[in-house]
Amino acid sequence: MSENHENRIELLENGPVYFKGDIKVQNSAGETVLEKEKVALCRCGQSTRKPACDGTHRKAGFEADCNADLSDIPPNESDSDGKLVVKALDNGPLLVEGTYTLVTENNGEYTSDKTIALCRCGGSSNKPFCDGTHKQIEFKAE
Repeated sequence: MSENHENRIELLENGPVYFKGDIKVQNSAGETVLEKEKVALCRCGQSTRKPACDGTHRKAGFEADCNADLSDIPPNESDSDGKLVVKALDNGPLLVEGTYTLVTENNGEYTSDKTIALCRCGGSSNKPFCDGTHKQIEFKAE
């Protein structure tokens, strides 16, 4: 891990969500599938390498901006800057646990330690956050 322990989540317009820092990606059973300092995870729902992005968002015409409604996310209350755990739930969202700085177009940088669920089916009307649409569209991903 580098000297800068800050965990960052950056949204790419019409593309994946980038995680940078001390990142561990797990499946829903809690098994580590990726452990890296930088990882791009799919948020269009079309990748053949889920939870990782494979660039399919370009062919699929995925559209999502870099904004986020942060009104329900309290600011950071912890001094912890350890590992950020991203759990890819079966047929559901990415559950993010730990301290992170979310970078958005409309809010700039916002640091929190509140667990959040990020959409990975591509259908949420509250992108980048999950709104349960994955159930309605019968999204499939382990």
